[in-house]
Amino acid sequence: MLRPLVGAAATAAQSLPGDVDPVLVGIIAVLLLIVFAFFLLIRRTLLSFSEGIREGRR
Repeated sequence: MLRPLVGAAATAAQSLPGDVDPVLVGIIAVLLLIVFAFFLLIRRTLLSFSEGIREGRR
């Protein structure tokens, strides 16, 4: 059961261009996901804030 997973990981590592470490690619992908999640959180907060300001003026 472990043999296909090892083969798939080796194939993925060989398909990367140049001398790129797959662990580094994974770390960068996770960091980008965290930044995107913070962007969505801040966007939602600011939209709710502006909606609350508009509702308060009525």
